[in-house]
Amino acid sequence: PAVPLLLAALALAKALADALLWLLGRLRLTAAIRYAPYPVHAGFMLGVAVLMVLAMWRHAVGLRPGQPLQWSPALLGPLAVAALSATLVLRPPPVLQRVPGVLSALVLGTAAHHALVALLGPAWGGATLGPLALAWPVPGWWPGPAAAVGLGPALASAAGPLLLFAAGLAVTATLQTLMASAAIDTLSGRRSDSETLVRAQGLANTVGGLAGLLSVSSSAAYTAIGQRAGSTGTASRVAHGVALVAALTFGAPLSARLPRE
Repeated sequence: PAVPLLLAALALAKALADALLWLLGRLRLTAAIRYAPYPVHAGFMLGVAVLMVLAMWRHAVGLRPGQPLQWSPALLGPLAVAALSATLVLRPPPVLQRVPGVLSALVLGTAAHHALVALLGPAWGGATLGPLALAWPVPGWWPGPAAAVGLGPALASAAGPLLLFAAGLAVTATLQTLMASAAIDTLSGRRSDSETLVRAQGLANTVGGLAGLLSVSSSAAYTAIGQRAGSTGTASRVAHGVALVAALTFGAPLSARLPRE
């Protein structure tokens, strides 16, 4: 029932994780993270993937929230769009192999969804994202006067789990960053300063977390995509961020038409 209090505690724990991320880089302890067994990280990421599948399967068959699963020929439309999108990501045709699979799936999957709706009617298409609620970041650590009264006792009683959460998040983010750094070193033939990268991400995430923003870390997959697209320096990260803000700001009406499947 105390959702504002829970969100405030989560925001503070996340800010602590980001501060630990910066500290790991500042003390040059990132080398120790390299010895984390890869199966542990792979198991964690596979667990995340399973949770995402469990959360998204209803969208893949075109079910709206609360709608029971009942067989209907109209289910074939959303399933076909989902299958097409997955195929474009996992096994793109030769003509699209130079285009990021996620981008191909986004564009062609959306086109297939609206083509089905235009040809066969709305019943043959799943739900779309709908209008997006966009707002500038606000401080995520301040729960409001009513919940702030109970924040201190709540943090004291849950200090152990929150610290474990912060430490686990910091280690996971560091491992993700080191994997992406190793991938870019292999592709570019240069050795990057992973400690500086971890410190920069920790500092940026700490400030952003206090403003209500989500944490970010490097991604080996998206790093490889950027490398293949011609990225050679840190300016590509700034361009990526600016492009995302522009897409959300000016592309919101178009984004509302994206199919959920």
